Amino acid sequence: LMARGHNPQDIALALHLSVVKRSVSMLKRVATESPLVFSGGVARNRCVATLVAKELNSTILIPPEPDLIGALGAALHCRQRMLSGESRAQS
Repeated sequence: LMARGHNPQDIALALHLSVVKRSVSMLKRVATESPLVFSGGVARNRCVATLVAKELNSTILIPPEPDLIGALGAALHCRQRMLSGESRAQS
């Protein structure tokens, strides 16, 4: 595309839009209410977050360390299982 004279910023935006449109189409299959919490490493990409908010016409909340949210959830789940006496892995 660059060889055809397209601006690198336009190419990057098109790639972001492609990812966002696919993600939003999947999100719309589940109930989405505003605001949405955006977690994971991609939440650090402000362009993606802005495009998702625009596509969904929604407010997006991003925690200070969005890439740690999954690990925090897993730790809280494990703690709950340990406190309830469910310490062994279920098969």
